[in-house]
Amino acid sequence: MIGERLKELIELRGMTQAELARRMRVSPVSIHVWISNKGYPRIYQLANMCEELECSADYLLGLSDKIEMNTTRKGEKEL
Repeated sequence: MIGERLKELIELRGMTQAELARRMRVSPVSIHVWISNKGYPRIYQLANMCEELECSADYLLGLSDKIEMNTTRKGEKEL
């Protein structure tokens, strides 16, 4: 489930796998492994991925069909 949704969100955001890898500070191979469902990100990587892709973890994990864009930016607190 993560792989399909990750690929979808990368395309939706107009990114490449390499760009997401650079932003997350992981190797492009890691992104490929996750999209291929041959491995899964660590919890801190999942949180970072959600920030970069502006989505909820529930969506990436298949627990919700609602993407739910984050309304706050990194470093800002939600009121």
